[in-house]
Amino acid sequence: MDLDKLQQNLIRVARNNAPSDHVPYAFEQRILARLKATRAVDTVALWTQALWRAAVTSVAAMLCLCALSMLVPTATDSLAEDLETTVVAGLNQVDNGW
Repeated sequence: MDLDKLQQNLIRVARNNAPSDHVPYAFEQRILARLKATRAVDTVALWTQALWRAAVTSVAAMLCLCALSMLVPTATDSLAEDLETTVVAGLNQVDNGW
């Protein structure tokens, strides 16, 4: 098949069949109605949805970590003893010249 001949035939047929200037009935009204029906992007709603998802994820992570901390045994069972050991370790380093 000769591509140049095909191209010439297509151009000849296209020139013989001019496009119509006829516009379908109520075309402009339909387009304008669709444009009016589209809503603008609500950025506040998008941020609200994202923040709620982040909050739910954070609460789920907190609950998992709390359950894990309850299940894992520690050397000392008292939070007060752990806090005192941590604070005293920091003070001991200051006294030793660190």
